[in-house]
Amino acid sequence: MMRHYSLIDGALVYDAICNHPLFTDPAVNWCAPLLPTEKRCLAGPILIDMALVEAAGAEAKSAVDAILDGFPGRLHCSTLQSQADLAALAGHLQRFTCFYDQDAVLLGLRFADARVLVHLPAIMTPQQWGEMTGPIEQWSTLDRRGEEVVLMLPEDRASLIPEDKQFALSGEQMATFAIGAEPDMLLDQLKSTKHVKEGHLYDDWRLACECVAIWQESGSDNQEVLLSFARKVFSSKGQALQERDWVSFLAHAGPQDISDS
Repeated sequence: MMRHYSLIDGALVYDAICNHPLFTDPAVNWCAPLLPTEKRCLAGPILIDMALVEAAGAEAKSAVDAILDGFPGRLHCSTLQSQADLAALAGHLQRFTCFYDQDAVLLGLRFADARVLVHLPAIMTPQQWGEMTGPIEQWSTLDRRGEEVVLMLPEDRASLIPEDKQFALSGEQMATFAIGAEPDMLLDQLKSTKHVKEGHLYDDWRLACECVAIWQESGSDNQEVLLSFARKVFSSKGQALQERDWVSFLAHAGPQDISDS
């Protein structure tokens, strides 16, 4: 039997769920936090069986609907289809929630965040992505325009032989993730992501991408310069980009130089 699941990034809606009587009730049978720890487990990925929610009644359905609408553009969630039951699928995905880097530091993989999820097929190795999606029939999410993105899943994933080693991302993979995440990190610093209207999610992200690209091309590695530059660009609704040759200017500028320009 095909089961339908929602996967949410609890960190992005943590204030709404951390004290919610249903999400904090250990007797609830329709959701499974994936972090392998009880402490702040709701701040990680949370898998929800939508059929079990329906069977639990109106209160559960209302609570889940509110959480699914709890972040702009629903960028905190995705939809999965699998024949595995909730316990089995949660146990499978739990393996990929955390890993140790080359310095033995424990890190989390925010694959429930749609802004991270869409990059996984390209950044993970075919073996990693195949193992992760083995029991999944379809995995989809929404992009910043509100359009559905159906992830490409390896055709041989169900028959793939798992590697006999702990899941981990290489330094190169992590660096690629960091580059792709820079615009969203900038938006978080600007406190724009959670406050813009849904229809502007894509426009704000594209503007942040432009800011990051110009800053990187300038050769500056000063994050305060990037933040000051972005504030100027966003406050002008992008018009400041036409004011000067920012690549040359940012190469030698400090944050105050940008504010005074």
